[in-house]
Amino acid sequence: MILLFSLLSCAPDQRLSWAEQWELLVLDPGRMTVDLRITRSNSGWLKDSATVRGAIISKDEGTILFGLNGSPSDVELLDSGIRVGPDLLRGHSEGWDVQLQEGGVLGDPRNLRLKVKTAGEPTNSLTLEDWSVRPLELVGRTTGYVSTTGRNQLIGGKALLLHRSGARPPSWDGAGHTTVYVTAPSISIGIDQSGTQALAWASIDGTLAWADAVLTGSFDEDWLLDFSPELPLTVEIRTRGQGQVSAPYGHLSAPEIALLQNTKGKLRRELRTGRAKIQVGDQTMDGSAVVVHTGWE
Repeated sequence: MILLFSLLSCAPDQRLSWAEQWELLVLDPGRMTVDLRITRSNSGWLKDSATVRGAIISKDEGTILFGLNGSPSDVELLDSGIRVGPDLLRGHSEGWDVQLQEGGVLGDPRNLRLKVKTAGEPTNSLTLEDWSVRPLELVGRTTGYVSTTGRNQLIGGKALLLHRSGARPPSWDGAGHTTVYVTAPSISIGIDQSGTQALAWASIDGTLAWADAVLTGSFDEDWLLDFSPELPLTVEIRTRGQGQVSAPYGHLSAPEIALLQNTKGKLRRELRTGRAKIQVGDQTMDGSAVVVHTGWE
């Protein structure tokens, strides 16, 4: 009882369930998608440890994976961003720098370098009970490359960067969590939805609007992102093919994952890309989309 009281009464960033995550999605239409997550948490074996999980999903070249489990001594919180060993996400006045590095003497060396040029600082956020979502970049123009032995690929597109933090992620209470990012020339539209709570935005021809929106659908059918009646805007999304599946709790040890699965079930994160039909008033446009859904099996 004393231990329980101490856990409940300490500061939010000291509780064992507290975590923060930076999630970067880069959509290079028709070519590739970059999916990067850096998570720092108090759960797992070591407090203040961090994990890096990255995937570059190329239409023609397959998928290149990055992964790093960092101990507290590997983790450095920056004024804007985080460093975990050789991996870096750093914000500055012109945008964000990303670098991932893996492999070497005993493995296939892999390197990712990205520059995300800022389009202006977002000014909205979503705050739930013990959980918050803050957009850091909504329309970041991105350039860079990924290299492996014998392969070099250029990367270009638009980027979405979100920061989430708190001690009670909605997914732990059984609520599904879905992020949608849609791009087209002069257009960036998205939503980060947990259960019935959502943060949604639309940037069209350089004008950014925050608005209420509802996302419905699943990977088994089309998704519909509806901003009406606040905005005359709907987006229909059809994903295709097999998605990139991962476990959201990479920072936990095998015994801790087994305990979690025995008590709550298996938490699954899946990313798929697809095509979008954007309806703005009487005008219809085609776009590209990435959908990331996390839920319990």
